[in-house]
Amino acid sequence: MIKRDPKLDRQQIKAFAYKVLKRVHALGAKTQTLEDVESELWVAWCLACEKYDDNGGAAFKTFLYAGLRNHINRWVEKNFERFHGETIAASLDMKLRGDDADYTGATSLGDVVPDPHERQDETYQREDCFAYALTRLSPRSQMFLTFLKDNPPELMERMKDLEAKSAYAKEIGACYAMPGRITSAMIFDFMGASRAERKQIMDEVTQIGRLISN
Repeated sequence: MIKRDPKLDRQQIKAFAYKVLKRVHALGAKTQTLEDVESELWVAWCLACEKYDDNGGAAFKTFLYAGLRNHINRWVEKNFERFHGETIAASLDMKLRGDDADYTGATSLGDVVPDPHERQDETYQREDCFAYALTRLSPRSQMFLTFLKDNPPELMERMKDLEAKSAYAKEIGACYAMPGRITSAMIFDFMGASRAERKQIMDEVTQIGRLISN
């Protein structure tokens, strides 16, 4: 472990961030900014400082580059593949067709996730909509949608870990943009879903959205 002034590596991280941002945008995550990528790279920088051993023979900049590359590759794979959280959110926001809306009392498939401040009768209607959606999904897709609605305790603990990471980054003067909610990528990881299964689940969610949309 070494104590290192972040200013010494700021230029390297910014240059690396530009390359990563192009890759992220190419995957369709157009809302991501350079600052978002830099924040994640500064987390990798913190980890590199913790793990670096000057007796290992490699210069810190070389060690840092390898750490940045490995960390950001995992980050991109988890968060910005085609089954990214925004894609799921979009499919859940598709409007129900008229007959189904009359049956469920809901106006969009997104209503399957209830607002905790709703009146009791509204909650019942939304629960009916959620149950209706589940009947059209495979068991694994049902599991995914259930975890999206009711986050597992293990993932809540994961969010606490991210909060701690964010606090540590701030201590050393770096910004860390942590997610404001549990993402679809976290849920897929928790389920142990392979890349192929993630695609299959996404396709199912999208298909049911199309099926009951206008």
